[in-house]
Amino acid sequence: MRELWRTFPGESLSSGNSFLHRDMVAPLQLTGRERYPAAGPLTVPVLRTPKVAVLAHHALEPYQLAAAVADRVFVTPSRAHPIPVLLEALREIEKLTPDATETEVYADVAVVLGNTDEHAETRLAQLNEAAGFVWAPDTHVFVGTADRLARELVGWREQFGLNGVRLRPAVLPDDADRVIRDVAPSLVGSAVLPTAGEGQSS
Repeated sequence: MRELWRTFPGESLSSGNSFLHRDMVAPLQLTGRERYPAAGPLTVPVLRTPKVAVLAHHALEPYQLAAAVADRVFVTPSRAHPIPVLLEALREIEKLTPDATETEVYADVAVVLGNTDEHAETRLAQLNEAAGFVWAPDTHVFVGTADRLARELVGWREQFGLNGVRLRPAVLPDDADRVIRDVAPSLVGSAVLPTAGEGQSS
């Protein structure tokens, strides 16, 4: 991915005598990689190099991939594999991986929110009943109020050094609306969700 991004760098665009420096835009032929062939150049310039992100379920191979090539990794905590255990495993693999740098770690969390914890539990029960089975995604499911979720997210950041989270609303638009309306405002200005100009949001 990084090699492809370099086929049309943002610096090749200029406001000087020449709008495009053609010598900086070049095709790419990746040899020896028959399973995933790639060629360039890209059709649009890359003005800012994106982060390389991977989703790594708790297993050795995806952690090795994340440690070796990714800037950011999304992990899937569970009762059997809580966040501290996942972070420790990933950091140990990084130490054993040549040329690895410390990877930003984000947790995927599914959320069922309610006005009270009891209301959230009722909503989850109704969801299970409507589906005809117990909803069990591949990651931790938070069931409770927006305030308690915000406190837990701050705690994960402070206790474990987690870089951030990716919230998965159980029901659209209900839980997504609650995240935007109730959770996000509680986190603005914190290390979990900085205000504009303070850095990237988590």
